Amino acid sequence: HDNDILIRLERAFLLTDIQSRMAGLVTSGATVAICLIKKKPKSNKITIYAANVGDARAVLSSTSSASVGGKSSSSSIGAVRLTHDHRADDPEEISRIESTGGFVLRNRVLGILAVARSLGDHGMKEYVIGKPHLSTTEVILPTTTVTIDDGVMDTEHNTENICMLNKQFIIIACDGLWDVIMDQEAVDMVRKFVESTSKNKRGKEQHQRIIGEGAAQLLVNEALKRGSTDNITVVVSWL
Repeated sequence: HDNDILIRLERAFLLTDIQSRMAGLVTSGATVAICLIKKKPKSNKITIYAANVGDARAVLSSTSSASVGGKSSSSSIGAVRLTHDHRADDPEEISRIESTGGFVLRNRVLGILAVARSLGDHGMKEYVIGKPHLSTTEVILPTTTVTIDDGVMDTEHNTENICMLNKQFIIIACDGLWDVIMDQEAVDMVRKFVESTSKNKRGKEQHQRIIGEGAAQLLVNEALKRGSTDNITVVVSWL
């Protein structure tokens, strides 16, 4: 059941936060974003369970309809944010922090931390909590066939030399990327990269390069080029 999975994800975050306290992580912490993907048997439908604390973010690129929390998104290619940025300037976070006796100064919790939720940071745990944002997203994967060279391949079953242009993917990255690149812009950059590399028909080697490090490294390089000075960690995962 969806609720059971979400409950377990929340418990995993909270238990990790407790363990970080036992390890003595008082003045340091981490933002986290994760996605658990569940495929419905004998179907092209999947469910993405996302959880995060802080401003690490997960963004879905969907070429078909997606339903986030029961609300349908556009059926065109677009960026669907699966997480929520827990920044100190978020009105809901400010209200929560002030209700527990804290304050936000210069868009920082107690004038110190720019995020309102994290794992660790136990010196401020009364205000910077480890409870994650949770979401459930239903996605219908494309099942049409595509032609590569002189043969026909099924995009759902063939895992080698597959055409990536119709594939959907998730970008998970920390704020060093999102500070300088918008969600839709990141999705468009990956799609453009896939299109350009797919024209170089190099078979399995090229395919592995695409699904490996190529797209993620492209985003990291672009963030650096734009002057990002924060941590930049990027994962691009195809569905």
